[in-house]
Amino acid sequence: MVDSQDSTLDLVHPNTCLIEVAEVIQNLQHPVNPHWDATRNTLYFVDTNSSTVHLYHPETQTHNQTQIFPIGDPISFIIPVQNQGDSFLVAHGLQLCILYWDGSDSANVSIDVITTAYQKEKDFHFIGGKVDRHGQLYVGSQAPKNILRNIEKPTGVIYSYKPFGSLKVYLTGLGLVTGLGFEPYGSGLYITDSIKNTVDRFDKDVKPDFSLSNQQNILNHNINDMDGKVYGLTVDSNGKLWIALYDGGQ
Repeated sequence: MVDSQDSTLDLVHPNTCLIEVAEVIQNLQHPVNPHWDATRNTLYFVDTNSSTVHLYHPETQTHNQTQIFPIGDPISFIIPVQNQGDSFLVAHGLQLCILYWDGSDSANVSIDVITTAYQKEKDFHFIGGKVDRHGQLYVGSQAPKNILRNIEKPTGVIYSYKPFGSLKVYLTGLGLVTGLGFEPYGSGLYITDSIKNTVDRFDKDVKPDFSLSNQQNILNHNINDMDGKVYGLTVDSNGKLWIALYDGGQ
């Protein structure tokens, strides 16, 4: 789905069941973490290499983008804030921020930091996040690219964050969490780990602390006769998993 250099973002129409894959946006560098907003019929995503946030309207084929300053720490995801049209939750390095953007192309934007994660290893940053049906955010961290391939001990972390609350360490001992997805009724959480090349499922309690239990390995891609690394997933309304393969073209 995503290539590291001059890649394109492929959008699959929901009624085609993968019969058609259409190229809709060109000249991107590293587009990641698409978020579909059904209320606005709009796709949001970020390009981490260029520190840009993007939106795409399939009906009008409108594509707008704007750059986040200061450039340096990666922008890793964008999620609309409910009932606040011009406000978005974004991750900038290890900071969670509110981005104010009217959606217009090359717009001037402002950004407020709401909380920052502490991780003793240097140069880590957030990589992707999802919000559950209760409004709690789950976000994974990533080691710098230059040491990812030499990791001996998994140091990736998933944090949780409640609005007006604090950022908490939720799950440790992970490699590279590139995908998070919830079952339709919120009882399960799926995670793709691109270092381990696995997909795991956890039972997710809805009270009192949204804790995880009963870890189950759903897919170990190391033993499959297929190219690529698991790199991102989503769960549809029927509870089916859709898993992307990096460097596998599937």
